[in-house]
Amino acid sequence: MNEANDFTPGEKMIINYYLDRGRRYSRQVVAELFYLIPSIGIFIYAFYAENFNLGGVAFGLILCRASYVLVEGQETNERLSSIIHKYEARLAEPPAIPASKEG
Repeated sequence: MNEANDFTPGEKMIINYYLDRGRRYSRQVVAELFYLIPSIGIFIYAFYAENFNLGGVAFGLILCRASYVLVEGQETNERLSSIIHKYEARLAEPPAIPASKEG
């Protein structure tokens, strides 16, 4: 692989993330629950306390998480696109033929 096709650290992180299937799912679930459970708890408390400001806080937490996921998804898509282009360029290169040793 030539210098132009080497993967950046961010691209290597994405590749390793997708290669580790078991941990990927558990990390994703924990990250989502980290925002979802407190949001639901705050919303339930706000409903019973009739405090609409707390309901807004719960909605804000969910909205912040959704915004983060959208921005992070865009960055990941750009990195995946770069990885695929580099991989396709590598496939298009002719295979290196080892020099035979004649002696």
